[in-house]
Amino acid sequence: MDDIGNQYGEDELIAVFARLFPRGFAGEDVRRDIAPAGWAASPLVALFHPTVEQRFEEALRIHRNMAQLQRPDDARLPSPEPTLEDIAAEDAESLIEPDEEIARAVGMCLWDIFSDSHDVLDTDGREISLGSFRSSGGFLADRLNEQIKAGLAKGPAVSAAERATTVAEQMRQLMPESNNDLFLQMMKEQQTGPYDYMDFYMGTGVIAGRADLTPV
Repeated sequence: MDDIGNQYGEDELIAVFARLFPRGFAGEDVRRDIAPAGWAASPLVALFHPTVEQRFEEALRIHRNMAQLQRPDDARLPSPEPTLEDIAAEDAESLIEPDEEIARAVGMCLWDIFSDSHDVLDTDGREISLGSFRSSGGFLADRLNEQIKAGLAKGPAVSAAERATTVAEQMRQLMPESNNDLFLQMMKEQQTGPYDYMDFYMGTGVIAGRADLTPV
């Protein structure tokens, strides 16, 4: 929208999300709505614990997308495509963490709704804008970090700094010519707690195909 004066201010935005989630992103009210039979029994658990077939499809898609980025004058032979057997052989067992996973799923879906070039209006026609794609991710991370400090949510097992380092290493492998050190430094500077904007940036884009997100 063009009317910047009609948008919510920072304090108003914080108040809106406090009213929307009085018990936090993973509060009992949220759990009751999106996973009434419990998180472990919900199809949504696949968002963070995909099947071998889902991981294979994703790995194959990423491999082919990266292959298309190879320059025509690059004489290196492309690496072989991953196989289902390759993916099945990987150790992908991980513990189900309801608090963290529900909070992250809700945060990602909030990014999908309030960002991604969408206009969200209140009943008076005022825009509830969280800013740019990155700012939206940062705002949601800040809300969740505040919920953790208030005892309403449980933080991730791996800190934002460790996750940022992992992301940077993955990027170095995929794009060795890019300056990932600057990217890593930027991620660290944005941190206000265990979550940062990268946890919600681009919402559910990577995991949306793993489960029906309609309940969230």
